Amino acid sequence: MKKSRKERGEKMWKLYDGMTKYWLRLSLASMVITTCIIFLVNWIGFPIIP
Repeated sequence: MKKSRKERGEKMWKLYDGMTKYWLRLSLASMVITTCIIFLVNWIGFPIIP
C-alpha cells in the first residue's frame, strides 16, 4: 500500500481514496433504496415474480 502511494503520488492517492468512498456510499445507498422498494411492493401485495 505504501509503495503504491509513493508511486502514484499524494494527490492521486487522495483523489482515488475519495472516489472509492463515493462509490461505496453510492452502492450502499442504492442497495438500501432497492431493498425498501422491494419490501414496499411486497407489503402491498404486488407480485414481483409470477
